[in-house]
Amino acid sequence: MKHMLRKTAALALALCLTVALAGIALGADGGKKGVLLVAFGTSMDTGAPAYEGIEGAFRKTGEPVVWAFTSNIIRAKMAKQGVKLLTVPEGLAKLADEGVTDVTVQSLHIMAGEEYAKMERLVLTDVLAHPDRFASVKVGRPLVESMRDARDVAEAVLHSLPAARSADDAVLLMAHGQGEGRCDMVFAGMKDVVNDTDPLAFMASVEGYQGIDQVLPELQAKGAKRVWLLPFMVVAGDHAHNDLAGDEPDSWASLLKAQGFEVFPVLKGLGENPGVQSVFVRHAMETEDDYAHPVVKTSADE
Repeated sequence: MKHMLRKTAALALALCLTVALAGIALGADGGKKGVLLVAFGTSMDTGAPAYEGIEGAFRKTGEPVVWAFTSNIIRAKMAKQGVKLLTVPEGLAKLADEGVTDVTVQSLHIMAGEEYAKMERLVLTDVLAHPDRFASVKVGRPLVESMRDARDVAEAVLHSLPAARSADDAVLLMAHGQGEGRCDMVFAGMKDVVNDTDPLAFMASVEGYQGIDQVLPELQAKGAKRVWLLPFMVVAGDHAHNDLAGDEPDSWASLLKAQGFEVFPVLKGLGENPGVQSVFVRHAMETEDDYAHPVVKTSADE
């Protein structure tokens, strides 16, 4: 029965992706539509499976997909290795060169923090500099915005845990967070949804108000002996391999071991998860935020 349910769920997800992506194919007035996928970036090869999975989900339309990366440090580091990563303006220019008339800029950020705001500024600046380049430039929201997003993501992540996880094992997700607290409220909501979905599942962040020190007492109170560690990040990059699962004494794995826990890192980025990919696709489909022709509605218009 469980096998049949999983198979049915997989077929339903595939159908939803196919139907949703079919709507991306044509832009305004039958023009050519393309997608600009915007991520922070990573210099580690371990990020490739996540990026490839996300790109595969969007390429099902047969329309152009171009990548851009917001991290200046990552782009510079990769340039030294002979790899050219595009900026947001360069990505938009590439789509224009390919004859695209209607662009969907899809954020691959987890929450609307500083990197998302940076992406928005870059898109808006480019639109103002080239007002006649595209018929529309729509921007898709980051991964977690609504309660629906939080539930979809929590279920996708927790249902993908290895079969070896027992009913008494705890799960700890590592988010990035932000020192300035810009996403604290969204993070708090996501953390609660994760724990509601699975009472032995917890979240903490590298930066921000909810660090691992706040979670350790909760893990101990649950009486868990084993903890599965997963990155709550699009790619399993430097944070996942070093801050989460590294051998250094201040890594989360080392801190948990020092408290007597047995740890099991699962170093896969969220972008490798089909359920997470579908949320990004849905955001691209649903967005009405056209930066080329913004419409400001008042309550009188509704």
